[in-house]
Amino acid sequence: GLSGVPVPGTPFQLFQREAALTGGILTSGWHLLSLALLGLFLLLASFSAAGLFMSSLSDNPVIAAISSFGLLLLLWILNNAASQVGGQAGNETDGISVLGYLSIHGHFSNLLRGILDTADIVYFILFTLLFIVLTIKQLENRRIQA
Repeated sequence: GLSGVPVPGTPFQLFQREAALTGGILTSGWHLLSLALLGLFLLLASFSAAGLFMSSLSDNPVIAAISSFGLLLLLWILNNAASQVGGQAGNETDGISVLGYLSIHGHFSNLLRGILDTADIVYFILFTLLFIVLTIKQLENRRIQA
């Protein structure tokens, strides 16, 4: 079996080593799969947090579902809007970079391509925390008003 094979460090150390050698782009199959799964987990957490917040705004589940879908669709297609505006302008301006940075798709696709960038991971964590905090505040406001 593989039990006799020496392992040169923890998986995180292997990630760091390969990322340092390839300039942040991970190329081996396990690393690509691991980053894709990490990206999917972070995407699901952020979608759940946004859906939870939109659900806290309405008593009607249908309205909450439609508004959650609309918000997430908007944040998903911001990447396309930023690239189209950037293509027309010819250079990247601050407004275009903000649109691109707010896009969920851009951060998720980096992880799917094997690009290990802490900005993408921080984006998903902050996105999730923002909507969880907004949900808590909304529920506290409802409790106080009741």
